[in-house]
Amino acid sequence: MKDKIKEGLIDIFFPSGIKCIVCGDDIPYESRFPICKECKPEFNIRYCMKCGRTMPADLQFCVSCKDKAWNFVKARAPFAYCGEIKHLIHRLKYGNGKYIAKEVAVYLADAYYEHNLISDIITFVPMFCAKQKKRGYNQAEELAVWLGKSVECEVKRLLDKTAMGKSMAKLNAAERQKAIKDTFSADLKSGENDVNIKGKKILIVDDVFTTGFTANECAKVLMSSGAAEVNILTLATAAAADNRKQAERKLKDIL
Repeated sequence: MKDKIKEGLIDIFFPSGIKCIVCGDDIPYESRFPICKECKPEFNIRYCMKCGRTMPADLQFCVSCKDKAWNFVKARAPFAYCGEIKHLIHRLKYGNGKYIAKEVAVYLADAYYEHNLISDIITFVPMFCAKQKKRGYNQAEELAVWLGKSVECEVKRLLDKTAMGKSMAKLNAAERQKAIKDTFSADLKSGENDVNIKGKKILIVDDVFTTGFTANECAKVLMSSGAAEVNILTLATAAAADNRKQAERKLKDIL
């Protein structure tokens, strides 16, 4: 009898209806995260200090960033783009999983504070209007909106996608860079009033950071429009270019 009363009180104060958004199993009431431990998402713990991509070696910068000047200050992501997170993002984008954006906002909010991405305005990578109409929503916008609510920062649409272009999923790095070039423009109108971003710190939100070309083009537009600083936050990030040779050189110097 006492056990039943105890279980009843737990259900009242700590409802058991919280489900893992990956596997659907119940999550213990003490957890604030919507992914259970059994699903073991791979967190982005070792990363390039510039682009934020996952790195296999304990180095400061990946090969791509060592001599590259990005238009953003830094990019970060709470997860590595692999395993269950990869499938989760696929559901968010292509499986009518709009609700997922709200659930994963806690991870974005933690990264927002952990990596000092505190900004004046949060914005997002836009979709071409026809593509967004077909999908019904922009997953990057949904992530930005729920992040904004979590960290109490205003979210504004600051960019337009001016050309549809090719699907990026099947393009290599060189093709992505060519396809994305000059496809974004500033959209600094908000109702009857212009949005002033001069001297402001802007955070761009997207679902995945892969080559960084999309983020870089968006940052370029905002910096050209007067932003003081642009940073990038995505739910997941791809692995950086192979750093094996760079790691070998570092080991050789040590020895």
